[in-house]
Amino acid sequence: MRKLYSFSFILLTFNLVCCSNNIESNKTVKQEKTQQNPNSKKSIVEELKSQTQLSIEEKIDLYHKLKKEHPNDYDFENEGQLNLYGYTLLWNKQTEDAITIFKLVVSEFPNSSNAYDSLGDGYQTNGQNKLAIANFKKSLAMNPDNFNAQDQIEKMLHINTLDIKPKEKFLKTFTSEQYKEDLDQLGKKLVQYHPNIFKFNNEKNFWKTIDEKKALINDSTTFAMFQWHCMEIIADVNCSHTSIGDFRGNSYLVNNQIRFPMVTRLINDTLYVINPLENKGKVAIKDIITSINGIPTDQLLNQIYEHIV
Repeated sequence: MRKLYSFSFILLTFNLVCCSNNIESNKTVKQEKTQQNPNSKKSIVEELKSQTQLSIEEKIDLYHKLKKEHPNDYDFENEGQLNLYGYTLLWNKQTEDAITIFKLVVSEFPNSSNAYDSLGDGYQTNGQNKLAIANFKKSLAMNPDNFNAQDQIEKMLHINTLDIKPKEKFLKTFTSEQYKEDLDQLGKKLVQYHPNIFKFNNEKNFWKTIDEKKALINDSTTFAMFQWHCMEIIADVNCSHTSIGDFRGNSYLVNNQIRFPMVTRLINDTLYVINPLENKGKVAIKDIITSINGIPTDQLLNQIYEHIV
């Protein structure tokens, strides 16, 4: 079932990492508020970023120098921030620099499955598939449930295999048995990995929601509808760090003929247009949206609220 579910689960696992690092995120906010506190640790990543005159190799040298000379002054234990620094470079197409940072993460956190997974991403982006596969395998050895590593290895080993793109999968249908098995898998993985899965919802209601979604599944259910059900299950957790993507992220999957992008804001139960985007001339700022495709706005919002955190 992994192939069917991977599209939504990869996004989920990424956000679960954020949730598991929630204490670290809160620490960052607290540091900003208490920056005068001499006991606060400085961000090593921000220190490296500020040294714009240094090459990536010189920044690595600086990292080790500061860790040796000032081990308690910087947050050297913050794997997440260092890893994100690598991805920022990767997203900016500074692939070689990103790989260098990911190597640092691996050396600093050798028992981290995520560190090897990130290094695998770097090598894969750089076209070094052999090294990418080796690191993804190391990540999998530490965490057999790393679906991203499984998928990427499969993709590189069978490079000529036709891969179903998200847009193609959006309206594709699978069997009801596959969907239901994946919903069960989603529930089990959330319970297994989420540190506060039942903080705002009890276990009985959590599994009840999954059973309700399974009852709506049939062989005509599209993958888009299946993902919509998954979003409601995850929203039921009531955790802002956990999602499988937002509506804007999926908007490119929708046929252009039925897309009408604009930015709105709900004020006192009234939905206003605050930015018409490319629909300028069709709607204007401060226009009130009373219905969409004949469905009253309040009815649509009630449905949407069930699927967002």
